[in-house]
Amino acid sequence: MHTTRNDQTVILDALSQWEVWDWHFKARAVASDIWDRINPDLMDQHGNPIKPWLTAPRKPYVQDYPKVEPSSEPVTRSATTTYEANPEHPMTPDESNPEYPMTPDESHPEYPTTLDEADPEYHTSVVEMTPKGRKVYEIAVAKYCQLYTEYQKERDQVRALTNWVGETVKDVYLLTCCPVEQPLHKWYAKLREHFGSSPTDVNATRKAYLQVVKPLTKPPKDWNEWIDQWMTGMLIAQSKGLLEATDAVYWTGDLVDALGRVMPDWILAFTAACGAEIRTNTLTYPIAASILRKQANFYADNGSRGHI
Repeated sequence: MHTTRNDQTVILDALSQWEVWDWHFKARAVASDIWDRINPDLMDQHGNPIKPWLTAPRKPYVQDYPKVEPSSEPVTRSATTTYEANPEHPMTPDESNPEYPMTPDESHPEYPTTLDEADPEYHTSVVEMTPKGRKVYEIAVAKYCQLYTEYQKERDQVRALTNWVGETVKDVYLLTCCPVEQPLHKWYAKLREHFGSSPTDVNATRKAYLQVVKPLTKPPKDWNEWIDQWMTGMLIAQSKGLLEATDAVYWTGDLVDALGRVMPDWILAFTAACGAEIRTNTLTYPIAASILRKQANFYADNGSRGHI
């Protein structure tokens, strides 16, 4: 398999790379409109997509549609030779003269006496169809072209994503998780099973979150930087479903603990103003960060980093 890799492309070679690699994979799958056929949460009991992959449509064949019934009488070719009025040349063909046969010679390939239904031209000619059969056939051809275009588009998208997987997954994991005879959704399921969320991953997320809400003993040198780090920690924790970061009662409590010693008066004002939203879990961390950033700007305007 081709494994030429761009140095700027994320390579899935360790658990630490899964989250970023998984984001790129999903982004490509969603953009290609095939994520619903890969998403492990949308599989049946056999591990196949509930919305199946497209299959190549059957091409309509002319012989499957009604045709005009051939005449029971043999179709013959009439002799249309014109003769000059010459006393030395008879006006009618001489039946005894082999150069002027009255009827086509059945033994001569250029003069068939009947339409042969075994002739491919007979079976593949639209002209032989009944008007209704021709109309139905034309509709079927148009539908076939549409379905084939959709099928080919999906195959191109799958091929592109499959190639990307081959270029961004370490060879040892390709060999163990991505058998060439299995479809793309099976590859992804095995990769996610191997690299996906684990107790170690959850613990690492909680540890990172607790680090950004560690109680401050003195104002930070740069409030905006601290707020950015807190927002990043909240974003990651919420994306991992960490309980401490998904309920406003919990995360605002952690924020109060982090800032209580350096901003006690602001904390009281914040919890009083946003109490209803905190209790109903409708307060979002970007809103809280915006309120906090206004206080940081107040510090900047007054040339102070300290307490209020």
